[in-house]
Amino acid sequence: MTSMILSTLSGLHLIGDLYQCDPTHLSDSTELRKRCTQLCKDAELTVLGDFFYQFGDAGVTGTVVLAESHIAIHTWPETCTVALDVFVCNHSRNNSDKAHKLFNAALEFLQPKKIIRKAVERGRYGRQTTHRVA
Repeated sequence: MTSMILSTLSGLHLIGDLYQCDPTHLSDSTELRKRCTQLCKDAELTVLGDFFYQFGDAGVTGTVVLAESHIAIHTWPETCTVALDVFVCNHSRNNSDKAHKLFNAALEFLQPKKIIRKAVERGRYGRQTTHRVA
């Protein structure tokens, strides 16, 4: 049986590869959890929960789940590098400014000397596109 669904995928995904970051911020999962959660609140995003994992004396991987979507961070203190993702849904309202605010605040905290960033608009087909599914 075939039915119709309405695509509601719409959002902004900010991706950063950060190099030569301040190493003092890259190996403490407790501090990263606290800081990432506060940065989300400062950007007026709704924190639902978080999970951060410490790799022994090495890096951290973590995410803060938001009502609007998430921030994810992965650190490598031995090379002073960070992979940073911020994604927000724009279904009920445009949260793009909040995503940029969060991303820029994370950059200010991590202090990279080199940044490779991408902005990906998700849901290019728009909010009213209909797809057939079986």
